[in-house]
Amino acid sequence: MVTRAALASIFVAFIACGSKSPTAPPSPEPAKAADPAPAEPTKATPAPETKAAEPTVAPATTPPATTAPADPTPVPTDPAVDPTPSDETAPPPPETPYIPPADAIQPAHPLTVKAGDEIRDGVDQESPEGLIQRVLVTAMEPDEPKAWAAFEALLHEDQKYANALTYRHQFNFPAMRRKYKLFLLEPGKPWFKIDRILQDSPYVIRLFVHNSASMPTPCEVRLDQTTRLWKIGICSL
Repeated sequence: MVTRAALASIFVAFIACGSKSPTAPPSPEPAKAADPAPAEPTKATPAPETKAAEPTVAPATTPPATTAPADPTPVPTDPAVDPTPSDETAPPPPETPYIPPADAIQPAHPLTVKAGDEIRDGVDQESPEGLIQRVLVTAMEPDEPKAWAAFEALLHEDQKYANALTYRHQFNFPAMRRKYKLFLLEPGKPWFKIDRILQDSPYVIRLFVHNSASMPTPCEVRLDQTTRLWKIGICSL
């Protein structure tokens, strides 16, 4: 058992210890920060090479079409008139009578008609106009072999070589027999009208026969200088 005297000595000792202030140990010096390692110099990164940009051509733009406002009251205009009439409406040029040279061989049966004349009955059958009337008669003949024989007799000698005769017999003559009615003034009669006459030589005359469905159709007559008779040359009837 602890006595009061022991407790008092402990208390006195404790007081004595508390009156002295203990000395704090010296605080350690703060550590100096380590010097940073010198950084290696950095190389500059070269700039990437850039190619020159190719020029770009802007696409052509079409300006929007502008439409003029419609005129509510259009002004009537006269149709344009062609100053040059077409061949179908133009009148034939005036005919100039052909004067053959003095030394030319004269036909036994001269031309006796002019442009615009109608050929009917009573015509000299050996004249140019009479010869064309005989051509129409052969076209109207129902017997084809008889018609061809009569037509061949009317041809000029320079139209009678083999190839020309074959072509006429196969093509031209049948065509004429199909369309002869276009040249007749009256059905069933070899009457016709001459619209135009051209003569550039004493031995060749072109007579243009009226065609009710088209332009006047030419038929050429040539003079046989030996017999002085007219014969058929190139004929489009």
